[in-house]
Amino acid sequence: MAGVQVSNLSRNFGAHKALDDVSIDFADGGFYALLGPSGSGKTTLLRQIAGFDFPDSGRIAIGGESVERVPVERRRIGMVFQNYALFPNMSVADNVAFGLSVRGEAKATIASEVQRALDLVQLRKLGDRRPHQLSGGQRQRVALARAIVTKPRVLLLDEPLGALDKALRVDMQIELKRIQREIGITTIFVTHDQEEALTMSDRIGILRDGRLVQEGPPEEIYDSPKSEFAATFLGDANI
Repeated sequence: MAGVQVSNLSRNFGAHKALDDVSIDFADGGFYALLGPSGSGKTTLLRQIAGFDFPDSGRIAIGGESVERVPVERRRIGMVFQNYALFPNMSVADNVAFGLSVRGEAKATIASEVQRALDLVQLRKLGDRRPHQLSGGQRQRVALARAIVTKPRVLLLDEPLGALDKALRVDMQIELKRIQREIGITTIFVTHDQEEALTMSDRIGILRDGRLVQEGPPEEIYDSPKSEFAATFLGDANI
């Protein structure tokens, strides 16, 4: 596991400043939310940390190692997307095993690690099913198992609960926190849901127009927003 440090990060797309001199630290083992409206830069920041895109300037360090020019496959991160990105022609077990297979692990090791990951997300008996035979919550758990089975240093979640209905979303919030605490991995998740950020995270970073406008524990941001935007964006959650 490892912490993540982002220093003076900027990324432009033409004349648009997607990230504008963003600095934020994610301590080892914490659960962090990147919160903001559409176009605020939160997903761009997550993609920079993952290695799907490179910054124009600034530094990203994982475990103290500068990685801003390191390709995604060498950063040792786990990623869960909103649409889960499961392989429809593979079983649950084969989906979870994919990263280990690409890495060339022994079959016995793969089988053992896949079973461990499925146990962790409480899908032990569903390894032979295909994604279309699962509920939305179960597919989300498969995607999570696939992300953590390779024992990454950091887990990144891009609006992972956005496709679920409200009742299931609340259940999965509890499950995500349980799993994160059990394995102790640094976790950074993107959301536009204020309540989700306030209830799940150890710390929140609020972004607007590519800039970090406030960062801190949920209770601090709840009680003492530092700008009119932060107070307004939190809306009913801040009353």
